[in-house]
Amino acid sequence: MGKRAKREPVEVELSALVSDAASEITSLKEEIEEWRDNMSNANMEHLPKWEEVSEAADALDQAESQAQDAENTFDGLPDAAKVLKAKYLAGKTTSRSSRAGECGAMLRIVADRLRELAEMDEKLEKPKGVEPVDYEEAAEALESAADELDNVSFPGMY
Repeated sequence: MGKRAKREPVEVELSALVSDAASEITSLKEEIEEWRDNMSNANMEHLPKWEEVSEAADALDQAESQAQDAENTFDGLPDAAKVLKAKYLAGKTTSRSSRAGECGAMLRIVADRLRELAEMDEKLEKPKGVEPVDYEEAAEALESAADELDNVSFPGMY
């Protein structure tokens, strides 16, 4: 049995977690789409494996769309929220399923951190005319993208 890469906790800015997750989701989607396209080019659309790969590509397309929406919502937050840091267990994962799980974990870490920030923000007295920041909307968008990743069923090679 191969050795597992050691995972070290690192502090990462929330904005980096969001952009890294979104980028990795796009990468996963492109890999699966390429697999589907290669099967189509070899006239394999009639095989059950093509159906599995096609369903995974469609699910990843949806996950990518959700992640982009979440990233856009996150980008609308104040800069102070984006540079906050969170601890994350970094490590190299290789399987598609593990990579998707890592992306979901990153998005959920940011959502949790934003909810903590919302709780602290509620306790602060706001000057008149200052609108409160809707951290919950961003947290929900991030969790929705992570949930969408949970729906992806990655096919095996054979």
